[in-house]
Amino acid sequence: MKINNKSCSIAVASTAIVLFFILISSTALSSSTVPCAYITRGNTVSVIDIATDTVIATVNVGNGLHGIAVNSVGTKVYVTNRDSNTVSVIDTSTNMVTATCL
Repeated sequence: MKINNKSCSIAVASTAIVLFFILISSTALSSSTVPCAYITRGNTVSVIDIATDTVIATVNVGNGLHGIAVNSVGTKVYVTNRDSNTVSVIDTSTNMVTATCL
């Protein structure tokens, strides 16, 4: 299987941008909330505790993950699923999908 270097570079840059926004948004969260990074892999999103660099949850979402975003207060994560033509909404307090939008 041939790997497209441009696609890999875009994925790495996208991940770095998401991590940056998560870090910035985590300052708005209460001190009892663990700052987390949300990384897409396959058909799942790994929730990583950035203080300990450990995966604390794995969330199943749709097929063909394409993009990820966190709302400004850090309470919701939105994952676009290209192959499913859906958007999965993850509640960051439970790390569970609470909605799937068409």
